[in-house]
Amino acid sequence: MGANYSIMANFTRVYGLTVTRAGVGSGSVSSSPAGISCGADCSESYNTGTTVTLTATATVDSIFMGWSGACAGAACTVTMTADKTAVATFAPNQPDLVETSVSDPPAAAAPGSAFSVTDSVLNQGGVSVASTTTRYYLSLDAAKDGADRLLSGTRGVPTLAASATSSGSRTVTIPSATPLGTYFLLACADDLSQRAERNETNNCRASATTIQVTRPDLLETSVSAPPATVVRGTSFSVTDTVLNQGGLASGASTTRHYLSANSVKDGNDRLVGSRSIPALAVAATSTGTVSVTVPSNMALGPYYLIACADNTTTVTESNETNNCLASDTTVRVTAP
Repeated sequence: MGANYSIMANFTRVYGLTVTRAGVGSGSVSSSPAGISCGADCSESYNTGTTVTLTATATVDSIFMGWSGACAGAACTVTMTADKTAVATFAPNQPDLVETSVSDPPAAAAPGSAFSVTDSVLNQGGVSVASTTTRYYLSLDAAKDGADRLLSGTRGVPTLAASATSSGSRTVTIPSATPLGTYFLLACADDLSQRAERNETNNCRASATTIQVTRPDLLETSVSAPPATVVRGTSFSVTDTVLNQGGLASGASTTRHYLSANSVKDGNDRLVGSRSIPALAVAATSTGTVSVTVPSNMALGPYYLIACADNTTTVTESNETNNCLASDTTVRVTAP
């Protein structure tokens, strides 16, 4: 060598990008810049800092579900700063029925009662679906499970093209054995599993508000004190107040009045009179005065006066054990 030479070498770091196809559907993935054409070629090396856009294309009988791994969602663009793997998921192009809306139930209803439901079913899949059946439930937690109460009343949903919707209303009935409590209303599309769907876990929708399954509850809040003494076969006046403290209005009922040796209603108490109670709205009361008569064969002695709401059990109540109230003082029954 007759002279001195200087040699410089430049090195560029490269990273590998790998595409994986997942799911039971079919499709391909291409890249820009070129290099990946997956199926055939699913990996490529790119210079550090290169921005690569991946495009997933489903076959005619499939649908692209989205990206995972190095990407998320429907689009995938990665910058090569390390080795990366992107996963494209494909699914069969099937129907997919979802409830997009369900009406709110009434605030309160009794077991065995009926109300109207309106709901909408959308076929968000890529192909048409034949007719199906929507069913309705009461659910404690807004998620369908084995503890939910199936309501009587279903809605037939007609054939739906892709992106088509069916809306309709049905009257549903709460089973008479439903426990009292607070429930969400569920509408569940294709609840008989009549059609194969792309997603079999998204058929149900819960109402925004809840329904209280409850009943009326009638109780005596006051009863007047009887006179200090009363002669057998004679009468005296009784004033009492009945309250509906339940969650639903009650029908008309009957309050009865008794004389009791021990202030607790039992089979030994003697009936002395009654009062008719009108229908009562929630939180409403009825106060009235009637004349009651001591039986002429009543045993002599002291007795409490007891007033018992709905004593003919005309009204089905949430609590059937709180209807009676005894006076604070007693009346002594004497002989003529």
